[in-house]
Amino acid sequence: MKVPLGWLGELVRLPSPTELADKLTLAGLEVASARAIGVDAPQGLRIDEPSPPWAVDKVLVCKVLRVDPHPDAEKLKLPVVDMGGGIEKVVVTGAPNLKVGDSGQTCVIGLTGSTLLDGHSQTKVYKTLAPTKIRGVLSDAMLCSAYELGLSDDHEGLLFLDEGEGKPGQSATSVLGDVVLEIDILPNMARCLSLVGIAREVAALTGAPLSLPEPKPQATGPELGSAIGVSIPDSSLCSRYRAIALDGVKVGKSPGWMRRRLAAAGMRPISNVVDITNYVMLELGQPLHAFDLDKLEARSGGKPIQIEARPARAGEKIRTLDGQERALEAGLLVIADSQGPIAVAGVMGGAETEVGAETTRILLEGASFDPVAIRRGARALQLHSEASQRFTRGVPAELASMGLDRAAELLIAHAGATLRRGHAEVWPVQTQPKKVRLPHASVERLLGVAPSLEKIREILSALDFLCKPLADGEPGFEVEVPWHRLDIQDGVADLVEDIARLWGHAHIPARLPGGPAPASAPQADLEFEDRVRDTLAGLGLREMISHALSCPEREEAFVGNGAGPAVALANPISPDRCQLRRSLLPGVIEATRNNCRHAETVRLFEVGTAFLTDPTRGPFPREQRRVSLGVAGKRTETHWEDGEQAQPGYIDFFDMKGVVESLLAGLGIQGAKFQQPGTPAPHLHPGRQALLIGPDGEAWGSLGELHPRLARALDIAQPRLILAELELAPIQACSKEIPRVKPVPRFPAALRDIAVVVDNSTSAGELREGILEAGGGLVAACRLFDLFSGKGIAPGKKSIAFALGYQAADKTLSDKEIDQAHRKVEDHLRKRFGAQVRGKDDAPVIV
Repeated sequence: MKVPLGWLGELVRLPSPTELADKLTLAGLEVASARAIGVDAPQGLRIDEPSPPWAVDKVLVCKVLRVDPHPDAEKLKLPVVDMGGGIEKVVVTGAPNLKVGDSGQTCVIGLTGSTLLDGHSQTKVYKTLAPTKIRGVLSDAMLCSAYELGLSDDHEGLLFLDEGEGKPGQSATSVLGDVVLEIDILPNMARCLSLVGIAREVAALTGAPLSLPEPKPQATGPELGSAIGVSIPDSSLCSRYRAIALDGVKVGKSPGWMRRRLAAAGMRPISNVVDITNYVMLELGQPLHAFDLDKLEARSGGKPIQIEARPARAGEKIRTLDGQERALEAGLLVIADSQGPIAVAGVMGGAETEVGAETTRILLEGASFDPVAIRRGARALQLHSEASQRFTRGVPAELASMGLDRAAELLIAHAGATLRRGHAEVWPVQTQPKKVRLPHASVERLLGVAPSLEKIREILSALDFLCKPLADGEPGFEVEVPWHRLDIQDGVADLVEDIARLWGHAHIPARLPGGPAPASAPQADLEFEDRVRDTLAGLGLREMISHALSCPEREEAFVGNGAGPAVALANPISPDRCQLRRSLLPGVIEATRNNCRHAETVRLFEVGTAFLTDPTRGPFPREQRRVSLGVAGKRTETHWEDGEQAQPGYIDFFDMKGVVESLLAGLGIQGAKFQQPGTPAPHLHPGRQALLIGPDGEAWGSLGELHPRLARALDIAQPRLILAELELAPIQACSKEIPRVKPVPRFPAALRDIAVVVDNSTSAGELREGILEAGGGLVAACRLFDLFSGKGIAPGKKSIAFALGYQAADKTLSDKEIDQAHRKVEDHLRKRFGAQVRGKDDAPVIV
């Protein structure tokens, strides 16, 4: 929020800008930056839009005595201005709002040597004024626009000061100079989204007295009577609605001081009626809205106007002030008359009842709406305004009448309005002041140290809390919460927070906790996932994190029917983030594809959650922890020694199979195997995929090459992208701790090869499993090194060769023991798989 200190200074006496910024920041209102207008920038603050200060003897107030025509240019004029002390000066100007024959306007003049913004430059550029001849007339000064002074972006004409704003010869700095603080208002400090709210904080921090507005508009118009009725069907959506009527309104420009304050606070001046409602919102924190009363009466057809704060009905529409025709969701909070919605409550008004230049009578609304209902409306219509920002954080119902009175007072003074007697109002439930029991011991318990009771009373009283001693004699207070403190929800904790803020955190000593640190509870799941991460990182993969929100189009190809429908979000942040993901693969594929554009080899993994629907859990999804892997590119990076003819191989299915096998080995899992799926996964190549089957016979996941059709659709440049996705829970259940280091074998291994001919349906994995089973613990190594079919091998058969290593932990094996173990392996393969051992069995030879 932008806070002009000149405005704030009318409500409370201020220290220097730097001291004020320090005090506010330490009290929880962080001053992010400052902007100096015509004065020296405050020290120690980040300056937004740095600008040189106005020279006090060169940028002055002046008064136009007369305007003469330029002798050589129709568009130029020669104003003669009073500089004070009987000094007159002739300047040259082409400003469209100053005409030949004019007089009496109060302006700002920049003399030679003053540094101001260049009004003719497309960008903000400062220039130092120097004497120059303009069409033959010497000009050594310039009458200034609001833009050239840095007050606003308006450079369509000269800046005219209001009557009484400065005297000729007076420094412009003393009249227009200001410092604007940019304050970050946290949600729990929403009471400070107004000048009065910040003034209360400043008064409590400095002890300075407050001087708050006490509006008492004089109602001199006719009685409002029953001409306007108000109703609230659901008080949970609107706790108070109050309306007043004003006649004789003259829509025009608001006074200059108001326009300048609004511009400094970041709002664009529009007209006196609109500016006054915005001014009251910034000053008091109460958003208001003005309706054209004549247009409302025309809609009602001569009958009394009935205003209703209600939920929108299905099919209703409204054209808002920005000219957009908007369909309203059923249940959206609106302000309506007998013909339909005339405003989106707390967000934006309707164009059909808009106040325009021809408006002479207005109906002014002040209300308190449910924050959730306003937030829903602003989000649904993508309309976020200053008003909705305040309503979504809470506006006290008590503020409505004060805001309307202040606006009526300003409209009477600056729009010639006449306030009609009476008002239309519904205030169904008037809450009683909240009272909180605050024992002194509770303050010490929460802070670790406590100020005295007298200091606590002083602090809370400065914040408008009423403190009475506890009736039971316990040291402490019964604290009555002021109406403007909607943030006091947790009682004692909220009060102690205020005490700590104003007492000062420097009074709270820095002290380490006494006693031993509490033992951390074992986190088996997290520790296991760390083992998974460490193992994969040791295999050369890099961890990634993708978004847990997805969309149907992104997941369609990767989720089977068994996953069930996705869990949809009620308020998605965007169409491509409208549901919880059911698979980690889309995120891994996207990251792998993007990284492949910049690297020859990509190896990624993600440990995350897939969200699956579960009828037994109602609306809550079942969260399944998974690990997903993606590898692509060259198996080895190109090296200069390889030569031009060397063609490095590309990662394929067996590389991923090796990664998964190494992961399982690192987790101490034995007995898992790979097998072809009965029904191939549609997102994987039908001939290059496998299921990982655990020792319990259940499928733990799948791995394989991304289907070429999908690879083309996703614009993946690499020849192959290999994927795997595994469920972590069953893997964790079967994992075991393994020694980090194995001793080097003391006794040598004996190497033997075995080649067998088996049916094509027999997998190498099954043969390896049989070899290890028959070896009786003596087979320390079993490596596939040859696979052959064709000439010399019968149709439907294949030849598979393994290199075996026989080794015992306690001795060197003799040849006899090795031969005996090798024969057991051969016999087992013959018996279990019908294998023919090449070189020993009479295998048929096909010529």
